[in-house]
Amino acid sequence: MTDWSTAEDDRLGRPDLVLSGDEADRYVRPPDTADPHTADGPAPFPASWHGTHLGVYRPWASPGSYPMSQLPYLNPRAFTGDFSWMGGIGDPIGLRVTHVEKIKAELNEVGLILPPDFETLATRTNPHTALDRSGSFMELTGPLINPAEPGARMIRFLNEQVMRWFLYLRPNGESFIVRSPEHFEAPGAAAEAEQREDGSPRNTIVWCAPSAEIFTYRFRAETIIARAISEGRRARDLPPGIRAYLAAALQRRAL
Repeated sequence: MTDWSTAEDDRLGRPDLVLSGDEADRYVRPPDTADPHTADGPAPFPASWHGTHLGVYRPWASPGSYPMSQLPYLNPRAFTGDFSWMGGIGDPIGLRVTHVEKIKAELNEVGLILPPDFETLATRTNPHTALDRSGSFMELTGPLINPAEPGARMIRFLNEQVMRWFLYLRPNGESFIVRSPEHFEAPGAAAEAEQREDGSPRNTIVWCAPSAEIFTYRFRAETIIARAISEGRRARDLPPGIRAYLAAALQRRAL
């Protein structure tokens, strides 16, 4: 671990910031697992992360999309769906619980099941707050139909000015988080998307995380780091897990 008592200036934003390699151990891919840092998610979706820049540690890339190879590895085995890394999921949000029950009933009619970690994200105060950052807001809409894969359903849960995030559910039980600029819930949106020659609904959907919990962890970690950099804070003041994420990001940048 980094010895902060003897460390040189660790102010965030320094291009020469050095963090101990031990800090990033939790984000090292186990040798018996497949490398997720590829250009493709589950067929036929491409894969990339859409997020904020991390200052000099990950400069802004238009339109805010980053290859998976630039991201610290998050081991799915470490995320069991209970959000234990948050220290508690908080209280239920009454109106959200009612809304989610309606969504679950609609999904059940077509043989689909809402993943428990997504239900936790949508209905509990702490995971819900973790996605709070300037320009974004949570709003549940769905189930929505992707005209390119009629048997699948999508639940829109997060919005930003130019991007929306969805839980994607397939009839085979597969589920993951995707993003798209499309307004699939808007009247006529499906028909308009089908008519596009260079951007069918399938092509505008991008895979970005294997589960709601992993998506939330990465989104929260990067939001905290970006805020800390903009405020000129020090690396030693970051929570250990967040500092370790930044250390892993620095390692990925060096590859």
